[in-house]
Amino acid sequence: MPKTPKQNWTREFAELGVPRVRAMIRGSEWDREKKAAGRIWVETTDALAWQQKHKAENMRTPLMLRIRTAKWWRYAMPAFGALMGIGLLLRRLKAF
Repeated sequence: MPKTPKQNWTREFAELGVPRVRAMIRGSEWDREKKAAGRIWVETTDALAWQQKHKAENMRTPLMLRIRTAKWWRYAMPAFGALMGIGLLLRRLKAF
């Protein structure tokens, strides 16, 4: 018995919608492989919907990421280097 290639039922699942696919998974109309694909599709769709719903909640940008992407670094680092250089130069000049 030749193996058939795996089918992509994503379009069919999207047309049916989540509630209908859930009902079909509980039923006995689909074969085992299609039920497994439907279960994965429903879980993925639910997870994406949850992420979209809760995206604004508790999704603050971490401090290190905000510091790393700040545009003021290009001015602060050379100024800090210049101050360090001046300080080292003044310290050396005092030694003489």
